[in-house]
Amino acid sequence: MEQIKVFYVNKGHLLTFEIGTLQLFKNVRSQVCEEIGIDPKDQLWMLLDGTAIDNQKMLSDYPGHGKDKSPFIIYHIRNKNNMSDMMFKGDLKEISDTVESAMDKIKRIQSNSNTNDLYTDLPNAVLNCCGKTAMLVNEWCTQLINEHNLLTSSWQCIFGSVEESLSLTQKKYKIFKKKFDELDGKIEEVVNLQENYADCLQLLKKINLPAQLLAHSRSQKLDQSPKSTNLYEWLDNSDPNNSIDNLVDQLLEQYELIKKTNDKAVLESINYVEDQTRNKDLREISGITRRMQTLKQNQAKVTELFDRIKHTIQIMTMASPPITDTYMIQNKVDDYMRMSDKIMEDLRKMKEYCVTFRKSKEELLANINARIHGWVVMACDRMDKSFREMVYFHERRYELSRKTELVQKIEAAPEVFAQSVSEVSRRSLFRKHFVTWQKAYMKFSEMLLKQEKEKRNNFKEIIENHFLKVLFRGLEDPMPEFFNKNIPSFDMSIPPLDEIYVDKITTACPELTITMDIDSQDIVRKLMLQAQCLNVSAISHDSPESSNTPTSCIQSSKDNFDSISGYTNSANRLSLSERKSSEDSPPLIDQETQSSVFYPDSLFNEYKYIISDVQSIKKQLSLLRTDFEETITETSTNFANMDNMVKEHKAREEREKTKEKIIEPDADDKMDNVVEHQGKEIVDLKKLLDNQAIMIEMLKTELGKDRSDTEESTIMFKSSIENGNMANSVSFFAEKLDKGISTDRNDQAIDASVYGKAENGDKFTQTRLNLKSMEMMISLHDISEGATVLIVYDERYQAFLLFSSSPYLHFVKESSLRRMNLLSPTGPVRTWFLGKVNSLDLCVIRKTNNRYNLELNTRVYRVDVSSVLLDVRGINVKTD
Repeated sequence: MEQIKVFYVNKGHLLTFEIGTLQLFKNVRSQVCEEIGIDPKDQLWMLLDGTAIDNQKMLSDYPGHGKDKSPFIIYHIRNKNNMSDMMFKGDLKEISDTVESAMDKIKRIQSNSNTNDLYTDLPNAVLNCCGKTAMLVNEWCTQLINEHNLLTSSWQCIFGSVEESLSLTQKKYKIFKKKFDELDGKIEEVVNLQENYADCLQLLKKINLPAQLLAHSRSQKLDQSPKSTNLYEWLDNSDPNNSIDNLVDQLLEQYELIKKTNDKAVLESINYVEDQTRNKDLREISGITRRMQTLKQNQAKVTELFDRIKHTIQIMTMASPPITDTYMIQNKVDDYMRMSDKIMEDLRKMKEYCVTFRKSKEELLANINARIHGWVVMACDRMDKSFREMVYFHERRYELSRKTELVQKIEAAPEVFAQSVSEVSRRSLFRKHFVTWQKAYMKFSEMLLKQEKEKRNNFKEIIENHFLKVLFRGLEDPMPEFFNKNIPSFDMSIPPLDEIYVDKITTACPELTITMDIDSQDIVRKLMLQAQCLNVSAISHDSPESSNTPTSCIQSSKDNFDSISGYTNSANRLSLSERKSSEDSPPLIDQETQSSVFYPDSLFNEYKYIISDVQSIKKQLSLLRTDFEETITETSTNFANMDNMVKEHKAREEREKTKEKIIEPDADDKMDNVVEHQGKEIVDLKKLLDNQAIMIEMLKTELGKDRSDTEESTIMFKSSIENGNMANSVSFFAEKLDKGISTDRNDQAIDASVYGKAENGDKFTQTRLNLKSMEMMISLHDISEGATVLIVYDERYQAFLLFSSSPYLHFVKESSLRRMNLLSPTGPVRTWFLGKVNSLDLCVIRKTNNRYNLELNTRVYRVDVSSVLLDVRGINVKTD
């Protein structure tokens, strides 16, 4: 057993456990769970440098860790940010109670009036109470400083763990993005498979599976096997829950669904976490450097106080000769009292520093827990969500890849089936001829066996991973090693298919004729032509009846095996031209030996295989010629279509060029007219503004007169009240009231508004005027319904704005522009015009991509306006 140090980040305490060094960390987690009650699944273990701990390693695999200077870091993942769980209860109370208890004991002893007792008891009490308490407080302060350092290091570990997880997530995203971009190619591949899938299913329906083949695939007897069926039904019945008819369509739908995976959201989450990790405010704890420097300075002060207390206690407890003089004892007691008071004062300061350290630790711990349970948890949740999205995508993609391979195998099923049937027939024929001619060709069988193994390996690559393998059991039998006497049995477990079944398949499916073509003559020819130096003496040794066989070797030319039959009377031959014969031919009658070089039959037998090969090549050339002619026809058609497209494109370009030549002069004339019209409007607007200035001066003059009249009325009213002459006042105000009734209410409100602005020294130059003669005044500040406004085109927003001093932007509605024919896509955009406000709507921007390219939550007005005719002649200005 060995003691290991573990720093518990959630509470900020350094814990000690006794654990065997040969235990796995998996067991260590369980033991820690028993000690502090944290479930092993919720424990996050790290080294002080941020390295994650492997559960399958032992404590001895981490030498130098688990000590005071380098403890293990443990964090409770599911612990919430609860202040009551951050520290152990009673620490502060224990510190205060210990110090206060020691000081109370000293004070009780100091209260004793007996000088002799004080002389003997006070030094011992100071040593036993204050000395031990000071040592304990000093240890607490050192532990708190160490826990500050461990908390800071733990935060760096957790932050480093987040960065490591982010790096792994980014690597996985690169793989995810690569696979996601490959989906288009997969979809195109499935679309190509869909083109010939229907024809493939029809071909599968034509391929009948005999009962003996089904019985052989299930190792059953023929009477126990199911009835014969076709290959389509056999495949369709293999999965009762799905049909192979809609397999490609379902596959395309699933590919389209997986294509809708929001890869941008995954990337945004990863980029957001990356931006957060680069944020200096989140990465570094604000003021931690200054805090740690202050703590170190205070720790030095605590150490100084502790050393001073120890020195004072040493002076008080220093051995001295006994004193009998009462006066000297009193002086000594006074010194002890003074020194004990100083010790208690220093001890009180140490307690205050300890409390300060404790509060600083609580603040730092709360800060770290807030960071962890804030953005760290959010970042981990985002990365976990992105990771789950990528894992789900990979699982779906793997399933679709498997289904795509299944569709490919289904399309290849007719071809593979035909090759399998052909291989069964070829092997049956090969076994028959090979056993018959083994003795004559045993010297050359090794070469043939090598060729046969290569052919079998090639076919094995085709059938090995295909589901049709279950129908053709036994095709995996390997060829035996080279032999020279007896041939072990081979190819005895292949399916029992005869030539009649092969003919039925070729008749039902002409497309598979070439694949199922078996050249029996080629098999026999290979058996015969491989013997370059056949030893006739060996043959005569095996056949005692042929006494007239020469002892010389047969010539090394390409003599077929019929020449050998001239010397070997008892050689049994199979029919080389008919595949359907499975019995040996009768022995030949002895005849006179003759030369095999110029024998007509030997010449015919030698070249008849070559003739057969030539005929086969001729058929293939005929098929190739037909395909070539079809390709030429199709290519010619494509070239003709391309020529037509080029001609149409050239004609379209000519039309566009002609149209541009016609439109350019008209466009210049229209532009000149628009510029001239706008120039006239600008001149009219300047005249209107000049008239407006004159009107404002007139209004100010009238307002001044009204103000002077009002002041005179007020003075007269006050004098009448003082003199008691109310009748004159009443008649005066009655006349003023009659004049006011005849005046428009709107004019009174406007006059009062203007008067108030003049009194307050308002800097606004725009005035709301609704007089009949002021209908053409342009509002620049108060935009309201019925106001005349100046509307200008702003290139920044690509829209018409109301020219005003309002803090809100006023955009003109498209419906108003469309009503005034200002939305012509071909003509130039007007730079300004006058309009009248019909209605205003306050809007808030809620979309990031908006038509005005404004920020979110921006408040704007959308204004419905109507056109105003600019007529300066209708304005009459009167001047005094």
